[in-house]
Amino acid sequence: MHDNPAGVMHDVHDAQPPGMELSSERRACSASTAGASISAAGFSILRAAATALANNPNDINLCIALGMHYLNPVIVPSPRKSDLQCAAALLQHAVTLSAAQRLAGSTAPASSSMNGSFWISVASSHYHVWLKDGILAQNHRLHSAMIACERAFEYAENINNEQTWEMMISILLHAGNLGLALTTLDKMLSKFPMHPKLSSLVMYHSQCNFGLTNFEAASEMVKEVLSGPPKPYSGEWKRAERQASTNTVGGEHKHR
Repeated sequence: MHDNPAGVMHDVHDAQPPGMELSSERRACSASTAGASISAAGFSILRAAATALANNPNDINLCIALGMHYLNPVIVPSPRKSDLQCAAALLQHAVTLSAAQRLAGSTAPASSSMNGSFWISVASSHYHVWLKDGILAQNHRLHSAMIACERAFEYAENINNEQTWEMMISILLHAGNLGLALTTLDKMLSKFPMHPKLSSLVMYHSQCNFGLTNFEAASEMVKEVLSGPPKPYSGEWKRAERQASTNTVGGEHKHR
């Protein structure tokens, strides 16, 4: 078994200014060993990237590169929680460094590496660590994932990506933000009216309405799913939902 490729990250953490260290993730990076999750070639790549970052701890591009390496299936074919924690810590740290530079008055443009793929990776790494944490899951993970998803939607490739929408909805549902989840579901169903998981999405829609005490709207959505093969999400569905919601909450749909 190889030594930990992120072992040199100790030097990176120690070099950070107060308040910018990756303290909550340091042990995770130290625990992320080659083992079954990282190939020998992958280990070499991670080691080289970690060494470069240790020598330049405030280099945003190096921070992003190492974080993305941990999410690269060629380098880490079977990421464990510790690998995902490393990715989340490094990518989030790049966000922190970028924000610190702006607060310091820097007029330099944001790193070109902080693109749509970057923000999806930030969201995904936080979200999947949260899932793997089980009963120990911390809400700040979902909050960070939610913010990253919102940034990801600033890029056209993510707006047109069904998986981005699915992840955002899952994050919102887990966070208990039913109002925003409902709005996001409406937008997704309108954009992808014949989504392959249409029935599941409509059931999520019903779940949100039920949680918001819009019981008739929830019932209408369930009836649509049970009535037969899924048909495209359409204006008729929305009108039925609005009418049911109007009857339930006194003429005001709270989420439109």
